[in-house]
Amino acid sequence: MSVISGVVTFHLGVPDTLQDFLKTTTLVALLVSVPMAGLAAQYDLRIRRSNEKLERLASTDPLTGLLNRRSFLSAVGDEMARMKRTGNSAAIAFVDLDRFKQLNDTFGHKFGDEVLCTLAVLLSDELRHPFDKLCRWGGEEFVVLTSNVTPDQARGIFERLRRRIENHCFESGSVHTYVTASFGAAPVSAMSDLDEAIQSADEALYAAKRGGRNRVVFTSLESDTGVWPLSA
Repeated sequence: MSVISGVVTFHLGVPDTLQDFLKTTTLVALLVSVPMAGLAAQYDLRIRRSNEKLERLASTDPLTGLLNRRSFLSAVGDEMARMKRTGNSAAIAFVDLDRFKQLNDTFGHKFGDEVLCTLAVLLSDELRHPFDKLCRWGGEEFVVLTSNVTPDQARGIFERLRRRIENHCFESGSVHTYVTASFGAAPVSAMSDLDEAIQSADEALYAAKRGGRNRVVFTSLESDTGVWPLSA
């Protein structure tokens, strides 16, 4: 912390002794330095808060407050480094709202934004912090990383998320509607290539869309057939 201080000397008359003179100048110095130190502390606090705000804005999505893509990928990289030490596994899933353009066209973009914000809360509430990570990938697409899980456990988590969305009534004013989401998931291990895992999950998402939407499709990187539907 920076501290600004100073010594101001006022010579009022002739002091009786040198000791009296030193007492006077010391008192004035304290009276000046204490307020200045307080101002310096306030300034440092403002700078620190401004830096924290800038870091938060740089790492989060401005609409939902979730991690943005860059920060999410950094968090996934950190998790994969931990997985190499612990031997744990994880899974990644793309979550895409079904027929979101139609919802925007029908109820307006403001309501669409409210749906995205509500969806962010629904997903976040179901995840296990700090093991799981959630980000807004872009548009109506989100990505979930669930860590320290087996593939079967990951399937259960993604299916629970899908049902939570399906059963929630999205409301704003006189508008009441339901939406669904499609999930495309892939396993992630310490030996996984992150780009390949993301591509695999993205392909599984398209399979979920082609299969009728509102379902979870989990792909295995080692599978010959590629994808298995988990729910209809």
